Amino acid sequence: MNSNDYKIIFSSGEDSFVISPESEARLIEGGLSGFDCTGFDVKVDSYASGAGGYASRRRFAERELSLTFEIIGGGEKSDFVRRKIVSMMNPKKECVLEVTLYGVCRKIGVIPFGEAVFTRGVLSDCIEAELSFISPAVFFEDSVSRAVHFRDCAPILTFPLNLMANAGTASGMYR
Repeated sequence: MNSNDYKIIFSSGEDSFVISPESEARLIEGGLSGFDCTGFDVKVDSYASGAGGYASRRRFAERELSLTFEIIGGGEKSDFVRRKIVSMMNPKKECVLEVTLYGVCRKIGVIPFGEAVFTRGVLSDCIEAELSFISPAVFFEDSVSRAVHFRDCAPILTFPLNLMANAGTASGMYR
């Protein structure tokens, strides 16, 4: 991943927080988990007699996502960001992750899953934060809503059928 081709917006209620190379929060290497593919939930039951079994459950599992990033800057600024993140990690609020990776923008509704974990190696180091989420929706959606208008078909074939020479027939038309 190029260092400048990602942007993650975490929204919780009216608050939002941006993780990108231009913001005060920047992903660390290996800081994304669960963003490429969701897990599977497969269960195989044994036959009552005989060898082998059968698949009793085949489905996509709930998507578990985690973000690990460092908070750039120190002092009051990093403490403010830390407090903001803690207040946004509320499982009772509607939370959304809007993710732009590899030139594609998509979003998914999430629920904070566990507390925000903040670590610092030495007091002068940047704070490293890890956020965990779970999404019952499983799949990401397009970040822009799109509407498709299907054509309506109007029948124009009537009875009694009148087929005159050189007239031809049309069974319907699109409007």
